[in-house]
Amino acid sequence: MPETITTRCCIAGGGPAGMMLGFLLARAGLDVIVLEKHKDFLRDFRGDTIHPSTLEIMHELGLLSEFLKLPHERAEALAGRYGSFPVTIADFRHLPTHCQFIALMPQWDFLNFLAGHGRRHPGFRLLMEAEPECLEMTLDGKEFSGDFLVLEIMNISHVGPGLNLAPNADPSDGLLDVVIIKPISKPDLVRTYPKLFKGTHVTHPQYEHHLVKTVTVAAPGIVSYADGERFGALPLTIEAAPGALSVLA
Repeated sequence: MPETITTRCCIAGGGPAGMMLGFLLARAGLDVIVLEKHKDFLRDFRGDTIHPSTLEIMHELGLLSEFLKLPHERAEALAGRYGSFPVTIADFRHLPTHCQFIALMPQWDFLNFLAGHGRRHPGFRLLMEAEPECLEMTLDGKEFSGDFLVLEIMNISHVGPGLNLAPNADPSDGLLDVVIIKPISKPDLVRTYPKLFKGTHVTHPQYEHHLVKTVTVAAPGIVSYADGERFGALPLTIEAAPGALSVLA
């Protein structure tokens, strides 16, 4: 029998960006589930390099010393040859970072490291061999599709433990605020994450904020929840109803 799981945030894909986002959200106190369609991380990747900018982020998170205990090789410079002439392509020894080198490490070690630290937080959960169903969304009759890192439907500025996702939201405007953040790289994600609390992320090119009257979401076999309470099976249409409630002061 299928299991029903309630969470504040669901991340599709346990790659570097998905795992880093899951760890950061759980670290901030959110309930988060990361869905990874493979049974483990032991497979070939396009790159097994951890660059100085990413290592600097690991330092800022207080994880660098433990991370560098994992087996790795260090490349302080990259060189090649042009004919018979040696050419220096990149030299990392002058960078203003704690690690002036590229760490050569299997990416599955990096992902397992993030997963292990994510599990230290009670709100983190990683589900392997779990592939999400396709989600279809319509905003005021306009269809949207594609990969979304974050999708939030709200009518206030803040969600969770102080995430200011829609800083310009007006609860009295009679409209719904739909926030979309499209996939970004893991270094960019870590740089952007603190801005989510301040509301200064709105200029990011992967951020979208839509003001709409009606939202429709559909996905096979998915049950919707509103603030942790079971609401109903999809498809679901959400419509703003201005003036529907009377508040007595």
